[in-house]
Amino acid sequence: MVFRIALVALLLAIPLSQSQAETMFGASKEQRFWAWFQQNEDSLYNFETDREAIFDKLHAELLQVYPTAAFQLGPVLDDGRRELILSADSNVSDFPAVEALYDAAPALPRWIVVKFIPRRPDDPLTTTEIGGKVFQTSQLRYLLDSAGPQVDLRIFVPNAAAYEKDDVRYLVFLTLHASLGEEDFALRVRRYSILDEMGDGYADSNEILGLADEFDAYFAEQRKSYH
Repeated sequence: MVFRIALVALLLAIPLSQSQAETMFGASKEQRFWAWFQQNEDSLYNFETDREAIFDKLHAELLQVYPTAAFQLGPVLDDGRRELILSADSNVSDFPAVEALYDAAPALPRWIVVKFIPRRPDDPLTTTEIGGKVFQTSQLRYLLDSAGPQVDLRIFVPNAAAYEKDDVRYLVFLTLHASLGEEDFALRVRRYSILDEMGDGYADSNEILGLADEFDAYFAEQRKSYH
Protein backbone atom coordinates (compact mmCIF):
# COMPACT_ATOMS: atom_id res chain seq x y z
CA MET A 1 0.00 0.00 0.00
CA VAL A 2 2.83 2.39 0.92
CA PHE A 3 4.58 1.51 -2.35
CA ARG A 4 1.46 2.34 -4.40
CA ILE A 5 1.02 5.70 -2.67
CA ALA A 6 4.67 6.52 -3.23
CA LEU A 7 4.39 5.55 -6.91
CA VAL A 8 1.34 7.75 -7.43
CA ALA A 9 3.09 10.64 -5.70
CA LEU A 10 6.11 10.18 -7.94
CA LEU A 11 3.99 10.16 -11.09
CA LEU A 12 2.18 13.30 -10.03
CA ALA A 13 5.51 15.01 -9.50
CA ILE A 14 6.70 14.26 -13.06
CA PRO A 15 5.58 16.83 -15.64
CA LEU A 16 3.76 15.04 -18.46
CA SER A 17 2.67 16.20 -21.87
CA GLN A 18 -1.04 15.98 -22.62
CA SER A 19 -0.54 12.90 -24.81
CA GLN A 20 1.56 11.18 -22.13
CA ALA A 21 -1.04 11.94 -19.50
CA GLU A 22 -3.82 10.55 -21.69
CA THR A 23 -1.82 7.39 -22.30
CA MET A 24 -1.13 6.83 -18.61
CA PHE A 25 -4.46 7.95 -17.20
CA GLY A 26 -7.34 6.46 -19.11
CA ALA A 27 -6.68 7.00 -22.80
CA SER A 28 -8.90 4.86 -24.98
CA LYS A 29 -7.44 1.95 -26.90
CA GLU A 30 -8.05 3.93 -30.09
CA GLN A 31 -6.02 6.87 -28.74
CA ARG A 32 -3.25 4.54 -27.65
CA PHE A 33 -3.06 3.04 -31.12
CA TRP A 34 -2.83 6.41 -32.84
CA ALA A 35 -0.22 7.61 -30.34
CA TRP A 36 1.84 4.54 -31.21
CA PHE A 37 1.26 5.12 -34.92
CA GLN A 38 2.50 8.70 -34.73
CA GLN A 39 5.57 7.65 -32.76
CA ASN A 40 6.41 5.09 -35.44
CA GLU A 41 5.18 7.01 -38.46
CA ASP A 42 8.53 7.24 -40.25
CA SER A 43 9.13 3.49 -40.22
CA LEU A 44 5.51 2.79 -41.20
CA TYR A 45 5.70 5.24 -44.09
CA ASN A 46 8.94 3.62 -45.27
CA PHE A 47 7.80 0.06 -44.56
CA GLU A 48 9.60 -1.34 -47.61
CA THR A 49 12.85 -1.18 -45.64
CA ASP A 50 11.68 -4.07 -43.41
CA ARG A 51 8.21 -5.02 -44.59
CA GLU A 52 7.62 -8.18 -42.57
CA ALA A 53 8.79 -6.82 -39.21
CA ILE A 54 6.94 -3.52 -39.62
CA PHE A 55 3.73 -5.22 -40.72
CA ASP A 56 3.95 -7.60 -37.76
CA LYS A 57 4.28 -4.66 -35.35
CA LEU A 58 1.40 -2.77 -36.93
CA HIS A 59 -0.81 -5.85 -36.82
CA ALA A 60 0.08 -6.49 -33.18
CA GLU A 61 -0.93 -2.95 -32.25
CA LEU A 62 -4.20 -3.21 -34.15
CA LEU A 63 -5.01 -6.48 -32.39
CA GLN A 64 -5.02 -4.58 -29.13
CA VAL A 65 -7.94 -2.55 -30.50
CA TYR A 66 -10.07 -5.33 -32.01
CA PRO A 67 -9.53 -9.06 -32.50
CA THR A 68 -10.12 -9.38 -36.25
CA ALA A 69 -7.77 -6.55 -37.18
CA ALA A 70 -6.50 -6.40 -40.73
CA PHE A 71 -4.98 -3.59 -42.76
CA GLN A 72 -3.55 -2.57 -46.08
CA LEU A 73 -0.82 0.00 -46.74
CA GLY A 74 -0.85 1.49 -50.20
CA PRO A 75 1.95 2.80 -52.42
CA VAL A 76 3.08 6.42 -52.27
CA LEU A 77 0.64 8.48 -54.33
CA ASP A 78 1.44 11.43 -56.56
CA ASP A 79 0.79 13.84 -53.68
CA GLY A 80 3.23 11.98 -51.43
CA ARG A 81 0.62 10.34 -49.24
CA ARG A 82 -0.05 6.67 -48.56
CA GLU A 83 -3.36 4.95 -47.85
CA LEU A 84 -3.84 3.16 -44.55
CA ILE A 85 -6.89 0.93 -44.89
CA LEU A 86 -8.43 -0.32 -41.65
CA SER A 87 -10.29 -3.59 -42.02
CA ALA A 88 -12.12 -6.17 -39.92
CA ASP A 89 -11.50 -8.89 -42.50
CA SER A 90 -15.25 -8.81 -43.21
CA ASN A 91 -16.20 -9.72 -39.62
CA VAL A 92 -19.33 -7.63 -39.17
CA SER A 93 -19.20 -7.87 -35.37
CA ASP A 94 -16.04 -5.75 -35.42
CA PHE A 95 -17.28 -3.12 -37.86
CA PRO A 96 -18.11 -0.73 -34.97
CA ALA A 97 -14.50 -1.08 -33.75
CA VAL A 98 -13.20 -0.09 -37.17
CA GLU A 99 -15.56 2.90 -37.18
CA ALA A 100 -14.36 3.95 -33.72
CA LEU A 101 -10.69 3.67 -34.68
CA TYR A 102 -11.28 5.62 -37.88
CA ASP A 103 -13.17 8.35 -36.02
CA ALA A 104 -10.33 8.68 -33.50
CA ALA A 105 -7.64 9.20 -36.15
CA PRO A 106 -5.65 12.42 -35.72
CA ALA A 107 -4.55 14.64 -38.59
CA LEU A 108 -1.88 12.71 -40.49
CA PRO A 109 -0.57 14.80 -43.41
CA ARG A 110 1.25 11.88 -45.03
CA TRP A 111 -1.66 9.46 -44.82
CA ILE A 112 -5.15 8.88 -46.16
CA VAL A 113 -6.97 6.78 -43.56
CA VAL A 114 -9.74 4.64 -45.05
CA LYS A 115 -12.25 2.52 -43.16
CA PHE A 116 -12.95 -0.87 -44.74
CA ILE A 117 -11.42 -2.24 -47.92
CA PRO A 118 -12.85 -0.23 -50.83
CA ARG A 119 -13.78 -1.50 -54.23
CA ARG A 120 -10.83 -1.86 -56.60
CA PRO A 121 -12.49 -2.44 -59.97
CA ASP A 122 -9.19 -2.96 -61.78
CA ASP A 123 -7.88 -5.62 -59.39
CA PRO A 124 -9.68 -8.55 -61.08
CA LEU A 125 -7.61 -7.73 -64.17
CA THR A 126 -4.38 -8.55 -62.38
CA THR A 127 -2.24 -11.63 -62.69
CA THR A 128 -1.42 -13.36 -59.43
CA GLU A 129 0.35 -16.50 -58.33
CA ILE A 130 -1.27 -19.27 -56.34
CA GLY A 131 0.62 -22.36 -55.34
CA GLY A 132 3.54 -21.34 -57.53
CA LYS A 133 1.33 -21.16 -60.62
CA VAL A 134 0.33 -18.03 -62.51
CA PHE A 135 -3.38 -17.26 -62.50
CA GLN A 136 -5.25 -14.47 -64.30
CA THR A 137 -8.02 -13.43 -61.92
CA SER A 138 -10.16 -12.23 -64.82
CA GLN A 139 -10.70 -15.94 -65.61
CA LEU A 140 -13.04 -16.19 -62.63
CA ARG A 141 -16.74 -16.33 -63.44
CA TYR A 142 -19.83 -15.94 -61.28
CA LEU A 143 -23.57 -16.36 -60.92
CA LEU A 144 -25.60 -14.13 -58.63
CA ASP A 145 -28.63 -15.72 -57.00
CA SER A 146 -31.33 -13.80 -55.16
CA ALA A 147 -31.53 -14.35 -51.41
CA GLY A 148 -34.12 -11.72 -50.51
CA PRO A 149 -32.34 -8.78 -48.89
CA GLN A 150 -28.99 -10.44 -49.68
CA VAL A 151 -27.47 -12.49 -52.49
CA ASP A 152 -25.73 -15.82 -52.87
CA LEU A 153 -22.76 -16.06 -55.20
CA ARG A 154 -21.40 -18.99 -57.14
CA ILE A 155 -17.77 -18.34 -58.08
CA PHE A 156 -16.30 -20.54 -60.79
CA VAL A 157 -12.54 -21.13 -60.83
CA PRO A 158 -11.37 -22.79 -64.05
CA ASN A 159 -9.16 -25.81 -63.38
CA ALA A 160 -9.60 -25.30 -59.62
CA ALA A 161 -8.36 -28.81 -58.86
CA ALA A 162 -4.87 -27.79 -60.01
CA TYR A 163 -4.47 -25.48 -57.01
CA GLU A 164 -4.49 -25.91 -53.25
CA LYS A 165 -7.99 -25.36 -51.84
CA ASP A 166 -6.82 -22.77 -49.31
CA ASP A 167 -5.05 -20.82 -52.06
CA VAL A 168 -8.21 -20.81 -54.18
CA ARG A 169 -10.36 -19.70 -51.22
CA TYR A 170 -7.96 -16.84 -50.49
CA LEU A 171 -7.91 -15.77 -54.14
CA VAL A 172 -11.71 -15.71 -54.31
CA PHE A 173 -11.96 -13.85 -50.99
CA LEU A 174 -9.58 -11.14 -52.21
CA THR A 175 -11.31 -10.88 -55.58
CA LEU A 176 -14.74 -10.44 -53.99
CA HIS A 177 -13.35 -7.72 -51.74
CA ALA A 178 -11.86 -5.98 -54.77
CA SER A 179 -15.07 -6.31 -56.77
CA LEU A 180 -17.61 -5.36 -54.09
CA GLY A 181 -15.70 -3.71 -51.24
CA GLU A 182 -15.58 -5.05 -47.72
CA GLU A 183 -18.86 -3.56 -46.47
CA ASP A 184 -21.03 -4.75 -49.35
CA PHE A 185 -19.35 -8.14 -49.33
CA ALA A 186 -19.85 -8.65 -45.60
CA LEU A 187 -23.34 -7.19 -45.28
CA ARG A 188 -25.01 -8.14 -48.55
CA VAL A 189 -23.54 -11.50 -49.53
CA ARG A 190 -25.27 -14.22 -47.53
CA ARG A 191 -22.90 -16.93 -48.71
CA TYR A 192 -20.68 -17.84 -51.62
CA SER A 193 -19.58 -21.16 -53.03
CA ILE A 194 -16.50 -22.01 -55.06
CA LEU A 195 -16.91 -24.34 -58.03
CA ASP A 196 -14.88 -25.41 -61.03
CA GLU A 197 -15.96 -25.31 -64.68
CA MET A 198 -17.97 -28.49 -64.14
CA GLY A 199 -20.09 -26.86 -61.44
CA ASP A 200 -23.82 -26.33 -61.78
CA GLY A 201 -24.54 -23.14 -63.70
CA TYR A 202 -21.15 -22.63 -65.32
CA ALA A 203 -22.68 -22.45 -68.81
CA ASP A 204 -24.77 -19.46 -67.70
CA SER A 205 -22.05 -17.76 -65.69
CA ASN A 206 -20.61 -14.30 -66.33
CA GLU A 207 -17.15 -12.77 -66.30
CA ILE A 208 -16.14 -11.59 -62.83
CA LEU A 209 -15.64 -8.05 -64.14
CA GLY A 210 -19.42 -7.72 -64.45
CA LEU A 211 -20.16 -8.66 -60.84
CA ALA A 212 -20.21 -5.17 -59.34
CA ASP A 213 -22.65 -3.82 -61.94
CA GLU A 214 -25.08 -6.71 -61.56
CA PHE A 215 -24.75 -6.57 -57.77
CA ASP A 216 -25.54 -2.84 -57.71
CA ALA A 217 -28.44 -3.25 -60.13
CA TYR A 218 -29.92 -6.00 -57.96
CA PHE A 219 -29.91 -3.84 -54.84
CA ALA A 220 -31.18 -0.81 -56.74
CA GLU A 221 -34.23 -2.92 -57.66
CA GLN A 222 -34.51 -4.06 -54.06
CA ARG A 223 -34.67 -0.45 -52.89
CA LYS A 224 -37.40 0.33 -55.44
CA SER A 225 -39.52 -2.55 -54.20
CA TYR A 226 -39.45 -1.10 -50.67
CA HIS A 227 -40.98 2.21 -51.81
